[in-house]
This record gives sequence, C-alpha cells and structure tokens, in this order.
Amino acid sequence: MFSLRFSALALLLFTLGLSLSPAVHGYIDGAPEALTLPQMLLEFPAVGVYEVDRVDLERGAIFYKPVEWLQGQPASGIARHIVGAGAEFKKVKPGDRAVILGPDPYSRGLTLVAGNWYIANIDRSDGWWRNAQTNFDLNCCFRGSVAELVDAIRTLHLGKDVTVRSQVKRFAAPTQWVNYNLREAKRKTIVPEPVAAAETPMTAKAPVAQLTSQLRDPSLDLRIAAAAGLTRWGVDAKPATSALIELVATEKDAILRRLAIIALGRIEGDARSALPGLIALVQGGYEDVNALVGAEAVVAIRKIDPRGEAALPLLAQVLEKSPSIDARRHAVRTIGSIGMPLKNAQPFLLARLKSDIDADVRFGAAYALVAIQAEKTIVVPALIDALKDKSEFVRMSAARGLGALGDASISAIPHLKRALNDSDAEVRQYAEQALTAIPKE
Repeated sequence: MFSLRFSALALLLFTLGLSLSPAVHGYIDGAPEALTLPQMLLEFPAVGVYEVDRVDLERGAIFYKPVEWLQGQPASGIARHIVGAGAEFKKVKPGDRAVILGPDPYSRGLTLVAGNWYIANIDRSDGWWRNAQTNFDLNCCFRGSVAELVDAIRTLHLGKDVTVRSQVKRFAAPTQWVNYNLREAKRKTIVPEPVAAAETPMTAKAPVAQLTSQLRDPSLDLRIAAAAGLTRWGVDAKPATSALIELVATEKDAILRRLAIIALGRIEGDARSALPGLIALVQGGYEDVNALVGAEAVVAIRKIDPRGEAALPLLAQVLEKSPSIDARRHAVRTIGSIGMPLKNAQPFLLARLKSDIDADVRFGAAYALVAIQAEKTIVVPALIDALKDKSEFVRMSAARGLGALGDASISAIPHLKRALNDSDAEVRQYAEQALTAIPKE
C-alpha cells in the first residue's frame, strides 16, 4: 500500500481520474504472489473489453477500440499502446480481444491480450500508453484467456466466489487454482481444480415489473439478480426508478448498490430524481467495494445529466452554504469527476480555492478548475496564487494544473521556476514537470 502521507491525496485523485507520481505505490507494487483479482478491480475504476483494431510492429504500437465496459468508464474509450517489439506481441493480430484496466491514480493500466499481461503508463500529454519495463508478474493473480477473465470479473461483480488459475510464483511455470470474492478483496484461497460445469444457456430477460418486485425480496442473492437483470433493460427500466433509488439509499450491501447505480445510469435522463443520492456517493477508496460504488456513481451522473444542469445547483449550494468541511470536499471531488459539463461551477470553485479554510477543499478546487476547462485567463492567475498556498498539497495541485493547461500557462513560468526551490519535494517535481509541458515563447 501507499504511504500515509499520500492516502488522502490518492483517494481524491482516484475520484477525479487524475494522477500521482509513479513513485507512489498501490497494490500492484507489492508481492505478486499475494495479489488478488478483486484487489485489481478495486484499484482500477475502469475495466473494459477491447478489440485490437490495428497492429504496427515497426512502430511497436497496438491500437484498441472499445467493445463493452465491465466496470466504470474512462473519459476516452480509444486506447493506443506503445509496447515495443517484444516477441510476445508478434502474435497479437487485429480482431483479438483484450481486457484493459485503468488508468489508476498513478496513470498506470494493466492489459491482458493474446495470453500476456503487461503494465503501461499513460502519457496524458499525447494520450499514448507506453509499456513499462517491470519485474512484476500479473500471472500470479490470474493466468488464462481473455474470455475466462471476463467471465471471472462478471461473476465477482455479482458478489459470488470465482475460481481461476494463477501461477504459484512469479516467472515460474507451475500453476494453482485459487478462489476469490470481491467482498474479501485480499483473500486468496488455494483450492482443488474445479470440475467443469455445464454451460448455462442464456435466458430471456425477466419483465421489469417482476424484477422491480424482487428488489425488495428478503434474499440478498435474489435482490442482486434482480438489479443485474434491470441493468439489461436500459432506458426501458424506467418503471423501476423509484425502487432503485430507494435501494441505493437504504441497501447496505455494496455489490447490490453498485448494480442499482448502473441500472439508474442506463435509464439516463428519466432517472434525474436519483441525482441527489448519486452525488452523495461519489467518493474514492481502495479497501472495499464502496470504491466501485463511487466510480459507478460518477458514470451514472454523467449519463443521467450529461450537461450538468441538474447536478450543478445541488453542488453549488453545498459549496456556497455548507458549514461541513466533508460536504465541501465531497462537492469539489464530484465536480472534478464530472468535468466539462459543470463548467459553470467556475466561480464557486474559485471562491473555494481562494478562501476555504480546509486544504483538501482548496486542493480539490484547483484540480476541478482544470477538469471543467475553466476560463484560462481566470484560472491561470488563480493557480499562480495557489503556488504560494501554505499547504504543500495545494501547491502541488496548482503546479500540476498549470502544466496541464500547457501554453495558456506561459505567464506562470517565472512562478514555477521559483517553485523549483519549494520546501516540498513533490511540489518541486510537479513544477519541473509543468515547466517541461509549457511551450517556451
């Protein structure tokens, strides 16, 4: 796990979809033999099935196009990976399926394609993922085909146990069978080889009315099955909206709440009454399934209110009037998560950046101003001022924000040069990165 110094920062960046330095570590930097598939799902909020669209072996590049989202949804579905000319990639061909997890808070992603895992870092300046040289062996977590991994993830998302093959030790041939469950993310139980089960034929979708009634059944398994069934109906699940909202507000099981949130998101604009409850759920986390609840809530809010018209008044009221520091932290995180549709949040964020008593609120406001693509002539001076904030985290976010704005931040160059002498190492690092990203006159 990452250090305590970075824990709060990492949780916020998880929510905002932003990055920390790769020097800060998450689960995948521990012992590979202990890594579990549920831990990977909690660390990477977006998981998708992709298809290889094109392979350029001379350049060492693979181009992917999205097929479906298993978990969350990144801002951009297209993936371009620079993987080099390794022999393991020569058998990758157009039409192959892949599972891509990420990016995580450290701009990393994991990919399984053609029987091979690799770790890549995304360069947010050009959108390319670049294969990272690593001694980490993800086969210790899962070894199998893309189809088997997709089935395992779907099973875990229903709160069920799944048994998969993994390597016993890194870079060693022997394998074992292990059992996972999303509710016990760190558990990795070695079990006997499972007996092959007969395939269950696909059944017709149950009626929405029947599934809605089952949401109140005493059996948790049946309620989970009902919520999963409603996700398949899309906008036609509108009659279940009230029951789904009630479930999100009162249900204690995070697996079930996640499925209800997905169903509400797929109802889209007809589920606007769900927004207050969804906004209350947008929060990061690593330790349990609530991390996925927050990630799916962000996706659902985007689908229900793509222009941010209904969400913004709720968030603005919190930023203007709430005496609760937690509520204001929560509001800036949500705005940053939704991004550009909430561009009109600019004045509220500027006020929080300049005057909020809480450093985490100021920190989140700085990031959110960049995420919503606020007016650059206004936000650049505000971020320059934030380079002098008493909190190193706020100064760090200001430096990174100025770098993300590129040539609009030319006026910040003298201030960033002074920040190279900041007392905090991370502030100095982000100032240096920002200066590299800003074109010189």
